[in-house]
Amino acid sequence: MKYISYIVVTAFLLFFGIFSAKAADFISNEKQIAIGSNQVYEGDLYVSSGDVLVNGTVNGSLFVAGGSVRTNGTVKGDLFAGGGQVNITGNVNGSVRAGGGTVIVNGNVGKDVLIGGGNVEIGDKAQVGGDTYVGAGNLVFAGTTGNVKAGVGNLTIYPSANIKGNLEYSSQNKATINSEAKISGQTIFHEQPIKQNQARKVAFGIGNIISVISTIIFALIIIYVFPRLSAAVVDTWKRRFWWNLLWGFVFLIVVPIVIVLLFATILGVPIALVILMLYPVTLYLAKLFSVIAFGSWSYGFMLKNKEQKLSWIEVVAGTIVLEIIGLIPVVGWIASAIIFLVSLGAFVANFKNIRSRAEALPAL
Repeated sequence: MKYISYIVVTAFLLFFGIFSAKAADFISNEKQIAIGSNQVYEGDLYVSSGDVLVNGTVNGSLFVAGGSVRTNGTVKGDLFAGGGQVNITGNVNGSVRAGGGTVIVNGNVGKDVLIGGGNVEIGDKAQVGGDTYVGAGNLVFAGTTGNVKAGVGNLTIYPSANIKGNLEYSSQNKATINSEAKISGQTIFHEQPIKQNQARKVAFGIGNIISVISTIIFALIIIYVFPRLSAAVVDTWKRRFWWNLLWGFVFLIVVPIVIVLLFATILGVPIALVILMLYPVTLYLAKLFSVIAFGSWSYGFMLKNKEQKLSWIEVVAGTIVLEIIGLIPVVGWIASAIIFLVSLGAFVANFKNIRSRAEALPAL
């Protein structure tokens, strides 16, 4: 399906856009970040939080990820945004590349717009200087742009729409186009055959994007809240790769067996319940450490620097590259499983450090 392809392209562009950055400001917070209208950032800006509001000015490019993302300010460069809900109402001199459950663009964009999402809206105040590319379950278009190329489930063109080039879209359904909408070029419809499992594939693709974004957010929280523990796990991951692989495999298999045996005894039931609750949490943390450790290793390998400090680059790189590796049949699945098991082993090997890290945190 074409709109799944657009979503994959969005992930690639986010990945390569991140590695093009050099000096930049980074802001991360677990709950909320609000950048006021009087704040100005001279270089690129990277923001990660549960709720992000950007009203200020970024003279470089803006990279932002969060559960909710709102940009009302001015971005002189490009805007890269990912979140559960993304709302872009400010001015972007460059291009917009965004992915999320719901993405709304209702501001001025100097160049192209590329979006992958569940529901996408190009509002009536949107002025896109270049072309618009969208992969979505539902697309509502009411703004102004050059060409429109889309792979969608449903497409609706509002009366205020002004498409100065061609409208080209792929879908199972013919678009609903208001007679007052302006389309200067051709309208090209590529009808897609109806498949029973197509909705599942769309949901799977959107779910993957949401999973990538949430993984990045939680992994960032870990490296900034538990920096020493993160560094210890990564160091163990690199130094004892095969030993960690063995311990990760043993932990994955043995713990469920222990839980079953404990449930078979009356006195062991409370312990089994505690382990049963902690087991999935441990596996998820191991997944987060896998993107951190793999990102650190791969980024250090690229820079020929094995001692670099953990940062957002390792987290984002590890998440996206592992997601891409996981798309490769058989070989990619095996590689992903090995990396996860090594990370699980490295995390388990550092259990003794967790208590001391927790005691070092300030009291709430």
